[in-house]
Amino acid sequence: MEFGENGAVIDTNRNDRSDMLYEDANYRGYHDGPRSVLGLYRWFRWGFIAFLALSVVLAALSLMVVVSPDMFSAIIDEFSYDFTPFDTVMTVASLAYIPVYIFCIVMTCRMTYRTMRNLHTINSRDVKNSPAMSVGYYFIPFANLVMPPQVTSDIYRGTMAATGKVVRNGMISVWWACWLVSSIADRLSFNLGYGIESTAVSLVAIIVSMIAAFILMRLFRDIAYAQEDLKHGGVADVFA
Repeated sequence: MEFGENGAVIDTNRNDRSDMLYEDANYRGYHDGPRSVLGLYRWFRWGFIAFLALSVVLAALSLMVVVSPDMFSAIIDEFSYDFTPFDTVMTVASLAYIPVYIFCIVMTCRMTYRTMRNLHTINSRDVKNSPAMSVGYYFIPFANLVMPPQVTSDIYRGTMAATGKVVRNGMISVWWACWLVSSIADRLSFNLGYGIESTAVSLVAIIVSMIAAFILMRLFRDIAYAQEDLKHGGVADVFA
C-alpha cells in the first residue's frame, strides 16, 4: 500500500496515466499536474456567504425605508446629529460590505485563474483563453461585458468534458444577466442621490446581486469538485 498527498491511499492497480498527460502540458499549464481547487473554493465560499449575509441585512434595511417613508424622513432629520440604531446598523453593514466585496472579487479571480490553468495542464480542447487573460477580461472595458461569462462557460464545459460529467451550464447566462442588471441598478441608484427612489433601486440591485452570487457559488462548487478528478487523469482513467 502506498500513500500520496495528504495521506491518501494510492491505488497501485489503477491505470494512472497522469505523468504521460502532464509532460505534454502546454506552457500555460502546470507541468507537475493539475492542482486542487477545493482549498481555494472554501475561502471563496466563505467570502460569498459573508457577502450574502451582509446583503440580506442591507436589503432588509432598504426595504424598511421604502415601505415606511416616515422612517426615511426621520433619518434625514437626525442624520446631522446623533445616530439612531438604524443608522448605526446601516453604517456598520455598509462599511463591512466593501472589504467583503473586494475579497469576493479577489477569490473569483483566483478561482478563475487556477481552474483555467488546470484545463491547460490537460490540454483541454474547450479552452481558448490564457489563465491571465481569463482574469484580465474582468477589468478591460467593453470586454468585461461579454467575456467573463464566455470564460466561465469554457471552464465549466472543459471541466465536465474532461471528467465525463453531464454538461449543464445554462445558469451561466442567468448569473451574468443578474450581474449586469445589478451593476446597472447600482449605478442608477448612485446617480439618483440620497432618497426614497434611490433606495428602492438600490434594493433591486442588492437582491439581484444576491441571486448572481448564489449562482456563481454553485457553478464554482461543481467545477472545484469535478476538477479533483483531473489529478487522476480525467475521464480517460475513470473508465479504465
